[in-house]
Amino acid sequence: MPSSRVGRQLSQHVDAEVASASTCWLDPTASTHRLTLAVADSGRISWIWHGNLYCRGPIPKNETASTRPGPNGTSVSHPVVHGCTEAFMRHNIHLGVTGLRQTGKTVFLTSLIYQLSELGSKGLSRFEPSGVTLRAATIEHSRDRDKERFPYMGFLKGLREKPPRWPAPTSRESGLVLRFFYENQGARGKVDTVRNWVGLGKSQGTIALHLHDYPGEYLLDAGMHDMTFEEWSSETMDRMANYCPDEAAEYRKAVEAADNRAAANILRSLRTAYARYAQAARRQGLEFIQPAMTLISWNERCDSSDQLPEPTEDELPFVPLPSSSDSEDESDSEIEQLRKQLTASFDKHKKRRVKPFLKRIRKCNNQLVLVDVLRILQNGKHAYNDTRQCIAEILRAYHTAWKPFGGINRALFAATKADHATKNSRSNMSKLLDALVTKAKGQLKGGIRTPESEWFTSIRVTKDAKERDGEKREVLNGTVKGRAEGPLNYLCGKVPPEWPNDENWVFGNPAYAFTEFEPTQLPTIDGSLWPHVNLDRVIWKILEGCF
Repeated sequence: MPSSRVGRQLSQHVDAEVASASTCWLDPTASTHRLTLAVADSGRISWIWHGNLYCRGPIPKNETASTRPGPNGTSVSHPVVHGCTEAFMRHNIHLGVTGLRQTGKTVFLTSLIYQLSELGSKGLSRFEPSGVTLRAATIEHSRDRDKERFPYMGFLKGLREKPPRWPAPTSRESGLVLRFFYENQGARGKVDTVRNWVGLGKSQGTIALHLHDYPGEYLLDAGMHDMTFEEWSSETMDRMANYCPDEAAEYRKAVEAADNRAAANILRSLRTAYARYAQAARRQGLEFIQPAMTLISWNERCDSSDQLPEPTEDELPFVPLPSSSDSEDESDSEIEQLRKQLTASFDKHKKRRVKPFLKRIRKCNNQLVLVDVLRILQNGKHAYNDTRQCIAEILRAYHTAWKPFGGINRALFAATKADHATKNSRSNMSKLLDALVTKAKGQLKGGIRTPESEWFTSIRVTKDAKERDGEKREVLNGTVKGRAEGPLNYLCGKVPPEWPNDENWVFGNPAYAFTEFEPTQLPTIDGSLWPHVNLDRVIWKILEGCF
């Protein structure tokens, strides 16, 4: 349960009882944190929260307390040893940030960290009408041993170089913690209630934003959790036939020709055939290629090589194997020995990679999923169907990791690279994403919430212009990727209000062509504003439950 819900539920009781309360204190002996109101007439009234909502671990028994005036002349005691007061008044947000390939996860995190650590809420227009002010955050190491430290300083240096370079894509789990103080001027009317003093009030407090960065490919394997190797093989073969029929036919031929060879040679030829399928799928802009977790390193080698690299055993530990239609007993055949080997590798992957990852993301109570809507439009209906399946797997993974207390309860989807579309069509990006998420949710009921989608740009690289070759029209001004000249005005595709539903929506349709732009030079002075589009709205949706 998020802290905001606890605060709202508790406040209904506190307001009725606080007038007669003599003391408010924290019980250090309770297994969960207990706020006790000593009420003159009715004795003690206790409210209990889940232990990790405000501070982790038990409060030290040798704590001392400081007393401040409470409402109506009452006294409110606060433990102060080992930072207990600050910890209790803190809102903890554990945010998982993910997305599929080239959606801008590292760029977003770098921009987010810079904004909150250098500027606070300065330059975030969404915060101004609410009266909320954020002070500059401090950056801390994550205590989670499963994550590396997010290399923020290295990415910041690269963006400030001449010419600037984008941060490297996410290939492993990393994280850090942003801790900052907030003040809500719009909630001054509540300042004289006990809620302020114990961290449940809306006027001020401390927020600890725990960032967990991980590749979206990790979530694509989550569906294996409840599957057998035979079920996975059948689904994968069907997917291959639907999206890449030529490569699927070659793969079946490799399986049919495998009877008279040793198991090791069979597996080598199947890995090669499966790699050809994976490459063809990636060229079409498809993402749902399993086992996604282990293929990340192979994908990186593909991007840096002109030739198709052969996957290693670690990169492709198993491949699909269709069920045999032969009625003969094949228990001693090489193909059946291979089937047993692949089944064991599949089960090992689930046990050592998939299940531990699902356990780790359960620590995140909020998720932010970045989606490149423009890339989907550009790549056609196959990319749309593929992405819908990816989002369905992501949501299924979140539902698997959902728990009433301490698990994932909220997932925000956001369309990135809004500055690559013309000004008047950008708002359609969230409409398309909402429709895509709704379609992907399918029969999933209850569990996590999916608020209305957002559209944004972490670091803006284009400017809006209204002239091209002497004609007045919506264009973008920027430096096109791979070109030395610039910035110049370019015609770009427009985002439709609905997903296309015609035969012409295919890969390479010029009506949905969107130009890739190079990053712009950012100010080298700390505290300077960075250009963005709607980043303030995304940050607000991440933090809104704390105010």
